[in-house]
Amino acid sequence: MRKSVTFIIPGLPIPQARAGQRRFIDPDGLPQVQSFDPKQCKSWKAVARWFALQAMRHNLGTDREPLDGPCWLAAEFMFTPPASMAKKLLKRIADGELLPKATKPDLKNLVWGLEDALDGVLLRDDSRVWSYDCRKVYGPRAQTTVVVTMEDDR
Repeated sequence: MRKSVTFIIPGLPIPQARAGQRRFIDPDGLPQVQSFDPKQCKSWKAVARWFALQAMRHNLGTDREPLDGPCWLAAEFMFTPPASMAKKLLKRIADGELLPKATKPDLKNLVWGLEDALDGVLLRDDSRVWSYDCRKVYGPRAQTTVVVTMEDDR
């Protein structure tokens, strides 16, 4: 039986950035390095987790465990167009057409941040994702649309 969860994360998609590092001396006098997520990434992932949890409760029931089978992840990262974009293209977007976004941020970093956000909430582990269908586009509003589908192999 196939299980699927679909949800939208409103707001500008934030890519996963390189982890920050903090160097310190531990109580034993040994130098240590601690990694951390940049603040903007951490905030976006928290919002993404909340929407994923709400969708999971709505679609799969309130007390469901995270999906633990082979999953397919589809994501559409939508950005609003820059004001400098040609008027002809802006009109096409206003008319509902989605245009490819071939500029930064990198798609792989957007997917990486999304996977981190879903890990342990919607997915038992992000290694369970076996296939992706992801894109970044210009559209009428900034948002991320996510579909996670699992083929129940039990």
